[in-house]
This record gives sequence, structure tokens and C-alpha cells, in this order.
Amino acid sequence: MATAINTYQCPACTGPLHFGAGSGKLECEYCGSSYEIAEVEAFYAKEAAAAAPKPTCPACNAEVFFQPGDKEATCPSCGAELVTDATTAATFCFYCHNPVIMSGRLDGEYTPDSVIPFAIPKEKVKEQLIAWCRKKKYIGEGFFSEMQLEKLTGVYFPFWLVDGSVRATLAARSNSLRVWRIGDIEYTETTQYAHLRAGEVSINELTLGALSREDAELLNGVYPYDLSGVKKFDMKYLSGFMAEKRDIEQDSLKPKV
Repeated sequence: MATAINTYQCPACTGPLHFGAGSGKLECEYCGSSYEIAEVEAFYAKEAAAAAPKPTCPACNAEVFFQPGDKEATCPSCGAELVTDATTAATFCFYCHNPVIMSGRLDGEYTPDSVIPFAIPKEKVKEQLIAWCRKKKYIGEGFFSEMQLEKLTGVYFPFWLVDGSVRATLAARSNSLRVWRIGDIEYTETTQYAHLRAGEVSINELTLGALSREDAELLNGVYPYDLSGVKKFDMKYLSGFMAEKRDIEQDSLKPKV
């Protein structure tokens, strides 16, 4: 089946809209306009209502449904083929560089409940990276050249948040040593203790990655996320960023939990 694809265009100039990490709005880099997400939703709802009527059969006037065939995903802006992995949910067109959201990959059971929108503008990230690199003695200039910095892109990764409680039992043995000297003789006394403990352990918002790619292991270095910025999921937050959909389900994570 063909993959549903979304791009969000500026109501003023039809340029591509990107989610602004600093402003929290959808921004157009061509005409400088910015919009609240609710404004863009209202605009698209109005456009959909004014769209041409659905096709009907000329013989009986019944609505006609088209069954899409199997075909590669293409950019809705320039028509070029999109090169993606199976888990890619948002990307950029290699040719026209417009942001593209593979909305069909985030439908149904794959729709996330929440999202933590990016909050730091790209220019600020570049400044922080340059400052960090300049403190490192053996990092070459090419590593943080302008060409490299332009390739910096925020990526949304999927993860599960786990709540629950576990009954735990612990059995252990410990030693206590006492050493003393009398004249030329050293004495050592060893006392052994057996410990047994049991109780309930509460788990709240345990963060577990939901992507099996090898490079996703790097995320272990940034967990847990700051959940104070969590918002209800909306695909418009993905515009202008990369995003991956999950390929690890809850059941397979139970042993790890």
C-alpha cells in the first residue's frame, strides 16, 4: 500500500513550514511568517472543506473509491523518490530539501500518545557544539565547519514509559572483621551475618527505547528525558526534523523491565 505523506505549507506563500524549537510555532523561512499549530489546523480544515467533491460514478452517481497500488513514496513538493528506512517517520527530500512526514507510518496503533517538542533553536545548538569542540584539544576544525554544522538535524526517537510495581526479595551474606594486636601477635575475628529483605518496588516513568537500530543505543546516555515539556502528539511537531517510528513492542520489553 502507498504510504500517506504530509507536508505543511505556509498559508501566506506556500513555502514549507518547520516547527521552531525556540518559538514553539510553525515557521516559514521564506516569508518569515509564524503560526500557532491550532491556526494551521484551522487553515487546513477550511481548505479540506472547500476542496473539490469526491468523484462519483457517472452511471449511478455513487461515490468512487480508488485503491492505491504498491509504489515508492514520493515528495509531494517535487515528485522525487524519497529514500527512507522502514522506521523513518519524518525526513527531508534529498532534492528540494522540503520537510516530509510519512504520516501513514504513524497511523493506528503506531500513533504516539505524546511528544516532547524540541525546545532549543538550531543556532543555539551550533553555538554550544562549537564551544564544546574548542575545549577539546584533538578535534579538527573540519569537524565543526559550517558545512558540517548545516547538517545538524534534530531527531525524534520513540520510547516507552513504564509504570508499575514489583515484589522483590533479597538474600545476602556479609562479613564483619575485627583486627587487633597483643604484643607481636595479630588477631582477626570474622563475624558472618545473613540478611533477608522483601518489599514492594514502585516503578514510575521508567524510560525504555522502542527502536532496535544499533545507533539507538546512544540514547542510553541521555535518558531519562525531561518530561515537563510533554505535549499531546501532533505530527506538526515533526515538520523540519527527522523522526523514527517504533519497532519494539511492549511484550518484548517485559524481561528487561
